[in-house]
Amino acid sequence: MAVAAVLWVAAMTTFVRSVSAHNWYEIDYSRLRICEELKAVLPPGARVGFVDYGSPDILFCTARKGWLLDADVSTGRLRELRAEGAFAIVVERRNDAAVRQLESVVAPLVHTREFVAFRLDSFN
Repeated sequence: MAVAAVLWVAAMTTFVRSVSAHNWYEIDYSRLRICEELKAVLPPGARVGFVDYGSPDILFCTARKGWLLDADVSTGRLRELRAEGAFAIVVERRNDAAVRQLESVVAPLVHTREFVAFRLDSFN
């Protein structure tokens, strides 16, 4: 009887985990949306930088190499990134200062409600 109870609890625990609302492999819809938008426009092998963004989840989603950068979007840093092969730089819209600074020097590539991506090949 005890063995049957343990096996039943083990089976139910597995089932409950498989139908739970949280999945470790899911990413937020806003991140999935920018991922899909970027994948559609990035050339093969293009590298991407993320300003003031601490997770590599979108890099993994786009299957790209790139950088998780600090908040520095100075023209000197943009030149360095471009020289290192960066094609695009992505910023969350909540980082208003970085968005405004990038808008003044590079062309937008794609945007969603939460993110803006800029083309570094448009940077002189």
